[in-house]
Amino acid sequence: MIHMTDIKPKIVAALEAAGYTLVQLKSKQKYHKARCNNVWFDRRRVMRADVGTEGAEICRRIAGEPNGGCTIEQQGRFDSWFTDGYRGKGTAAI
Repeated sequence: MIHMTDIKPKIVAALEAAGYTLVQLKSKQKYHKARCNNVWFDRRRVMRADVGTEGAEICRRIAGEPNGGCTIEQQGRFDSWFTDGYRGKGTAAI
């Protein structure tokens, strides 16, 4: 099982070193580098990244292969990781 407390500090450090900047949103944190090149930390248990970006590769290198799901509309656009035993609601959206 992936634990957010273990992986988030490592991912954040790697994202910041790669030039990503933090944008604090109401219920989530977004690390932004360019249009369609973002990583989100949502509700402390879900992490998403735009597919095929440097951010997604950083997340994959540290957290392993994506194990989460997205809505039908988001499939193919985001890689998702569920942590701390979270299994999703089946329709979770950012």
